[in-house]
Amino acid sequence: MADNGKIGALDPKDFYVEAGNSGLKVFGGYVVEDYDPALRGMRGARLLREMTDTDSTVGAIIFVITQVIRKIQWHVAPADQSAAAEIAAEFFESVMTDMSHTWSDFVCEVVSMFTYGYAPFEIVLKERKGKNQQDNRLSSKFNDGMIGVRKLAIRGQDTILRWIMDADNNDVLGMVQIPWTGGIRTIPIEKLMIFRTQSYKGNPEGRSLLRNAFRPYYFRKRLEELEAIGVERDMAGLPVMSIPAEVIAAGSSGNDPQAAATLNAYKNLTVNIRRNSQEGLVIPSNTDDHGKPMFELKLLSSGGSRQFDTSKIIDRYTQAIATTVMADFLLLGHGSRSGGGAALGTSKIDMFFAALETMVQVMIDTLNAELVPLLSDLNGIPEKLRPQFFTDKAEQVDLGRLGAYINALAASGMPLFPDPELEAYLRSVAGLPEPSDDVAAMNDQNMALDHQVAVNQKVQQLQPPPPPAVPGAPGAPGKPPATAGAGGGNPAAPQGQYGAPRAGPVVSGPPRPPSQSEPAV
Repeated sequence: MADNGKIGALDPKDFYVEAGNSGLKVFGGYVVEDYDPALRGMRGARLLREMTDTDSTVGAIIFVITQVIRKIQWHVAPADQSAAAEIAAEFFESVMTDMSHTWSDFVCEVVSMFTYGYAPFEIVLKERKGKNQQDNRLSSKFNDGMIGVRKLAIRGQDTILRWIMDADNNDVLGMVQIPWTGGIRTIPIEKLMIFRTQSYKGNPEGRSLLRNAFRPYYFRKRLEELEAIGVERDMAGLPVMSIPAEVIAAGSSGNDPQAAATLNAYKNLTVNIRRNSQEGLVIPSNTDDHGKPMFELKLLSSGGSRQFDTSKIIDRYTQAIATTVMADFLLLGHGSRSGGGAALGTSKIDMFFAALETMVQVMIDTLNAELVPLLSDLNGIPEKLRPQFFTDKAEQVDLGRLGAYINALAASGMPLFPDPELEAYLRSVAGLPEPSDDVAAMNDQNMALDHQVAVNQKVQQLQPPPPPAVPGAPGAPGKPPATAGAGGGNPAAPQGQYGAPRAGPVVSGPPRPPSQSEPAV
């Protein structure tokens, strides 16, 4: 920094303001970042909803993601081990169970960001004063006077009209909504909690996970429609209507209204022939001078097969849709993808769950950055005591691989058991029941005995070695071992130099190996 207080040619205050802009394409609050107008705003939200609700592959992908994330357990970690931090964590745990909806329903609503790219929630609070007789929506399970959450309310993406943004740097200041009940609602950013799949240029609408799947979805949808039309035409045949040339000429000229109406009627009849329970038609039975019908309908069938195999083309687009979100493992074993070993399927599933973990982390970061500070400030929780949300891992545990890993660790000498936390984790991933109280008490007793044995062995290792034997003393080389007196025939206890018992503590455990001065037995 120069002596004049400036950094180069700039004043330090110049660093407090933005000189540039994110470059987000937004006009009047309408985000037009996507190059395809069909995928912008409310119109784009309706199209993405159509993909989710009507396409089997997209529906399966969203279903798998939703169910996996809903299964994850949520927890609250205290800021430290102090009593005050534990109390703050318990408060946030109580918030999760004291809303007008379940936490699982909230997580399910958040998952909608995978379809639309973002999920806006309005934070609605309440005072926790027990049962509210006038309005049950304001009731609480607790009566501690603290500020809790009444609901985290989703604001449907297909009802979001535009955003209120700062003109200089595109900072989001609020959101404008047009609900189906009518009217226009403006929600300030302070009441909003926006989950996004990714952040680019500060776009509040994020980016849908289905964005790359739109092109294969579009082509597959059109091919399926053409295929259905072709099947129907092959089953019904190509309708060909024969009518007198005079009727066609008169109807086409426009001079004879009756002939024109007759011509249009037969055209509609031919075009709208369908095979269903109400099929059938009525035509005149007039014949010419030679007895040939003047009005005749024929169905021409197409022989042979089509030049293109539409099933293979549709399968190709189906795989492209699943690949865009790394969910093509759902197609293993179907149709032309019946090959592939277990290792291939496992690697694909691992990649899918790794991607899901990052999405879950986005949810955690948003809650910790927006909901936790808000409730902490309202309830007087200091910043250093603010807890944090966290979850279990979104993973599919292969019990065979896990068992082999544990066996390898045990074979290398790593002590694994007893370990209550490790045992609880293994029971959880395997879906095993928790031990009963009697079994838990027995396990605690066994753990205490094992600990005592380990302590004794450690004490034995720390004992100094016994002194070497004195030549000529009992037990020394060349001397027979001392025996008991007349009172018994059992061997006597080890004797010292003067016949007294050898000093030193006696520790239970394996026998001590003989020293160099003692003979090996």
